Amino acid sequence: MILADPEKIDKITVGCVLVFEGKIILFHRTLDNFWNSVAGNMDDDENSDQAIKRELKEEIGLDIKPEFFTTTYHAYDGKVIKYNLFWHEFDSNPSDHIKLSSEHDKFDFFNLEDALKLNLFEDEDYCLKLFYEAFLKDEKL
Repeated sequence: MILADPEKIDKITVGCVLVFEGKIILFHRTLDNFWNSVAGNMDDDENSDQAIKRELKEEIGLDIKPEFFTTTYHAYDGKVIKYNLFWHEFDSNPSDHIKLSSEHDKFDFFNLEDALKLNLFEDEDYCLKLFYEAFLKDEKL
């Protein structure tokens, strides 16, 4: 569930929308059959920039510096989550450089319409739509 600016935050997470040639790269989670962007919890000793760089390295083996995009707030299992969303656009196809962790078993490139048809992780559709409106709405997909 999407929230407005809440008074209390239980956990801070980070995520990153990855793009190549106007398509969003999504990752299939082995545990629960959901598709999502790279995302994870922020550790107590990290800021958001450090956390997303760590998550990108752990989950897909890439050492990149994404740009901050926006913050959204979500409610999951009675907890309020602050989600700091980043993005990165690749100049060349990253497929040969992506090394999936055991958390994911595959990845693919999607335009927004096709991405929204997938079994997406909670509120991933909301974040992808936000990103699309901000960066890709003028792209020919």
